[in-house]
Amino acid sequence: MGQTSSKNKKLKIKQFELLQTLGKGGFGKVMLARSIKTKQFYAIKSLRKSSLIKTKTSNRAFSEKNSMKTISSPFVVSFFASFQSEEKLYFVLEYISGGSLAFHLRFTQFSDSQIQFFASELILALRDIHQKNYIYRDLKPDNILFDSEGHLKIIDLGLAKKIEPEDTNRHYTRCGTIHYSAPEVLLGKQYGKEVDWWSLGILLFELFHGYPPFRSQNQIILASQILIENPDISDSCSKDLKDLIKKLLEKNPLKRIGTGETGILEIQKHPFFADVNWEEIENKTAKPNFEPFGNFDQIVEMFNKQKKKDSVFDSFDPYAYTAENTPKIFEGFDWICEEKKI
Repeated sequence: MGQTSSKNKKLKIKQFELLQTLGKGGFGKVMLARSIKTKQFYAIKSLRKSSLIKTKTSNRAFSEKNSMKTISSPFVVSFFASFQSEEKLYFVLEYISGGSLAFHLRFTQFSDSQIQFFASELILALRDIHQKNYIYRDLKPDNILFDSEGHLKIIDLGLAKKIEPEDTNRHYTRCGTIHYSAPEVLLGKQYGKEVDWWSLGILLFELFHGYPPFRSQNQIILASQILIENPDISDSCSKDLKDLIKKLLEKNPLKRIGTGETGILEIQKHPFFADVNWEEIENKTAKPNFEPFGNFDQIVEMFNKQKKKDSVFDSFDPYAYTAENTPKIFEGFDWICEEKKI
């Protein structure tokens, strides 16, 4: 992906037709939008500047921007531009139409072959993230989307952390969703890329059973389960999948699969992936074995017919700063990928 930014070419939200709210969060929302100029569809993520300033997390927006500029992978959402208004920051992202893994988990009992396919693509996604010296730190069903063909893409790199040389590949920060957090993260110990393999183990368990292995509404009890208990894997789970889950959920990060000298190859060579053609997975020539909803042509037709009564607005932030008193901390946020026309 191009790394070019342009001081003379800046985007504005009025250059997009806002069609639907795809999701909401504490600091903003994600909207389905269409470029008025090119008619292309995008997902636009907005963040309120006032919320970032109040919580002293404005640096996280820049970290997310930088990680998305750096990480290029067919299994990670594409990033096209970032821009701002007086009130908000905006990310222009690839629109992925097949729904989230979290949604499909509620209605689908996945087979071993489907879990194998999903895991294969996610392993390559994490490989691409790790090769750029980032830890993802937020692997969970909500952050995994299906495209219209059934391939997976990781989204939301807001918690991705760059490993600097002086960090000696370790971090201490406790973050992410506790259900998918590795023991070393909860204990405040040093950690590295191996925390992503733990999260993959949690995810594989959930894909088979329909729920994560450690569950409690009380976070203290939940943390205790993660630190002490072993996952209760169903007897109906195949031998190879059960073994892979156990090795990914090894509480000692130094013994966890994927952290040895061969790294990711140790996972790829596990018996659960014995019949996987990794080159076909890499090139996306392997045919997905799960068909999500969301035929793109149907989506385009639906929104072409949509009436204004369902219009989406870029809401006003009553706590926004004016142009005169907006802090300088957001300077340099604007960026456009010159390889893509928006």
